[in-house]
Amino acid sequence: MSRHLQQFIWSECAYTVEAVRSSRWHLGSSGKYGLPGDPWKDMMTVTKGKQLLFIQRLHFAYQLRRRQTKSAAHARLSGEAWDAMMDSTCLLEWCLSRMGKAVDEETKQPIFSPNIIQAATLKILEGDYNADAEKHVLIKLPDLRAEDMSLWADHLPKSAEKVALKMGNDEITRLDTESIQKQFEADKYKVSWDLASFMTYQESLQKEKRLGQVAKVCHIRAENQRGSSAVVEFMQRNCQHHTGCYDDADAVEDIKKV
Repeated sequence: MSRHLQQFIWSECAYTVEAVRSSRWHLGSSGKYGLPGDPWKDMMTVTKGKQLLFIQRLHFAYQLRRRQTKSAAHARLSGEAWDAMMDSTCLLEWCLSRMGKAVDEETKQPIFSPNIIQAATLKILEGDYNADAEKHVLIKLPDLRAEDMSLWADHLPKSAEKVALKMGNDEITRLDTESIQKQFEADKYKVSWDLASFMTYQESLQKEKRLGQVAKVCHIRAENQRGSSAVVEFMQRNCQHHTGCYDDADAVEDIKKV
């Protein structure tokens, strides 16, 4: 707090008179969870560790919001938000303390190493588990366990067998994806080949149709020439005569040209 107040004057700091006067963040305070027999009393009672984590979260959140707004008043927490952050901090620090004490039943070794605890604390300061803590505070399950929180599940070390199984599943998924992609490419090639074959077939049909039409025209022309030749030969053999009119001669020549 002293370093924060050395950095910011009172009018620009994260504290307000209303928030500081609240007794919720004082040592030993449990707020609305202090009733006898309340299963949440122990986890929601403020200790030195919870109070320190709360101050760290408060300063981190204030500096983050201060960059997003020009007014310090908009970056500060209201009295209600101050108490709500203290409640969520108590729950998160309780989960952290349980993680630090958790021991493997078989090996009798700590489940969470100091590096993991440090990484989890940093994630708390960054606000990654605010929503999860607020959800549990709102629901307030009487039999809540640290294992039920996302903070525990996200940092729980995975065994070598589980890691190998996950890697195997990932490899199978990758191979399935590759096989689907290759099958899709093969289908595209087949469609392209079918389309090319169809176009070739259409071209051959058009070519045969044109050849048929040319053959028909040539046949008709040959028949006409054969008929005209027969007519001319018959006229020259059986109808020889002399005429001074050009019409008959022209008619014969026209027949020859057919």
